Amino acid sequence: MANHFRRHHSPLQPFNCENTNLEFYHCSDCNFRTELLFHFKQHRHSSDLSKEAFTIQKYICDKCSFETHFLIKWLQHITVCPEKNFNGNVWYNCDHCTYRYTTKDSLKKHTILKHLKDEQLLWYHCTSCPYKAKQKYYLKSHIHTHHLDRQYIIWHECDKCPYIGKRNSDLQKHIKAHHLDAKDIEWYECKQCPYKAKGNSTLKRHISTHHVNRPDIKQYECDKCPYKAKQQSDLKKHTNNRHSDNQNVKWYECEKCPFKAKNTSSLNRHVNSQHLNEENAKWYECKECPYKAKDVSNYKRHVIVRHLDEQDIKWYECEQCPYKTKRNYHLKSHINTQHLDRESIKWYECEKCQFKGKHKSSLNRHINAQHLDEENVKWNECEECSFKTKYKTNLRNHVKTIHLKEEEII
Repeated sequence: MANHFRRHHSPLQPFNCENTNLEFYHCSDCNFRTELLFHFKQHRHSSDLSKEAFTIQKYICDKCSFETHFLIKWLQHITVCPEKNFNGNVWYNCDHCTYRYTTKDSLKKHTILKHLKDEQLLWYHCTSCPYKAKQKYYLKSHIHTHHLDRQYIIWHECDKCPYIGKRNSDLQKHIKAHHLDAKDIEWYECKQCPYKAKGNSTLKRHISTHHVNRPDIKQYECDKCPYKAKQQSDLKKHTNNRHSDNQNVKWYECEKCPFKAKNTSSLNRHVNSQHLNEENAKWYECKECPYKAKDVSNYKRHVIVRHLDEQDIKWYECEQCPYKTKRNYHLKSHINTQHLDRESIKWYECEKCQFKGKHKSSLNRHINAQHLDEENVKWNECEECSFKTKYKTNLRNHVKTIHLKEEEII
């Protein structure tokens, strides 16, 4: 403490020696030399003691191969070590999957979240609902997101649009997704396909899902149907969407219309496509033509259908007939429609009448046409004239019949 006050709070001015050419201290017994008397005395002390009586402590840098017997040298080194920021040379690999990390703590966290059995975990339980988490941080985040009154929430507001988020991380994701110029985004590119992502975790997920085909990687299987996934989160989403009773589902409701969804991603897609104006919406623009879409699935469908060469297309083939399609969704729809017995079909039932459909889109079209008030109906409007309809297929037929030239029709 006294040294601290003398160095930082003394009224005396520091003394700067004009002579910077210091002489070395030389050891008479070996070739050791140093500019610091402290080092020299420490060296002499260690030389005078026998190796049997005293073992000199070695200070080792855990980032590189540097090592020394002098604490001060080690302290000086770690402040300038070129390896103190990870440079990609050392990876900690997961024994259960293809993920790898730059720190042991990150690997430990991954193992706990992804690979430990439920009975091996210390669960953190929410006192307000059945939710439980594998880490305390996620429980706090859950409580903040779902159980805090709006008046107690510290909102994070976007300075470029009306968006507000409950967490700063949500705001940063929003800014990165909607307001950064493409040239300012740090893209993470897949080395095996043209895919690129705005986050490293998203790229890892893409690689694990689409390019890793190892039999030793754990598959998460649904206990109610043949579905299986490489990501546990995908299985949870599938179970929630396909097998949960509606009364037990946590619904995410739109604040501007009666729409509700079983997950936040579906709600966000709905808000983006239906309620954001042109300048605030997130657009997915085609690189090959002027086409753009607010929904990423529509954008992907467009690229696959319009621009992929035959040899680059991944075909989804039916095992029971010659049918094949460019989209997995269409194959599932085909099987559900053509090959399943009525008792095996997962029906989508209307809550207001006896209608039921084999597809969620059929149920949505039915609700939009039959049960919504005029002001809540999702109208599909023609950009060329005043025509509007409740059905997207009717709009397409109208445009093709009335407004497209013969050479423009595909």
